[in-house]
Amino acid sequence: MRKIIFLFAFFTVPVYPIYSQMIKIENGIVISSMGHNKLNLFEKNIYTYSIAAGIDYFEHKYVYLSSKIGYLKKGGKNEVFLVSEIIDELTNKISIFENWNFIDVNTTCRLKYPLNNSHIYIGFGPFTDFLIGSNNTHYLESYKANKILFGICSELGFNRYLTDKMMLGVNISHQTLLNNFVHSNNSKIKNKTFYFMFTFGYSLY
Repeated sequence: MRKIIFLFAFFTVPVYPIYSQMIKIENGIVISSMGHNKLNLFEKNIYTYSIAAGIDYFEHKYVYLSSKIGYLKKGGKNEVFLVSEIIDELTNKISIFENWNFIDVNTTCRLKYPLNNSHIYIGFGPFTDFLIGSNNTHYLESYKANKILFGICSELGFNRYLTDKMMLGVNISHQTLLNNFVHSNNSKIKNKTFYFMFTFGYSLY
């Protein structure tokens, strides 16, 4: 397991080569939940803000590499009913949240289709998330979040070049987690994460 984690961390750390072409800033919305699990725990989506910095490099006509490092939250939501002590009935419904802070690092290989001053692309590649802060849950005392998550990122996007130097884009991504998000002695729970990001890029050449 340690070898697998090391390989994912190594290949997802952004490497800024001499031939890098465009630096970029991304920000947008992350949609996260703990997926369908046997205990029905925090299966509803939470919506949080994410920001990242990255670089596109080794660009050719139909392919290039893209790496980034950013901040995001992962978790889920439950909706529960409060019981009135006076009438012994269900009253107000409230939402309870579980979420953790992560540093997300990934590199994808993007296949692009050029269009005039823009291009569309699809990309695939590994990601590694590093937990920052506590890994204990607020509502599930027996559960802990893994300190390192790894998996495959798939994405679809569109970039438009405003000038020779500046670019704007949109990106939709999905993370497929290969290890467990949280765990206890008796059970393990995965996570589902989607990104909807806006990108601003500036060419170095």
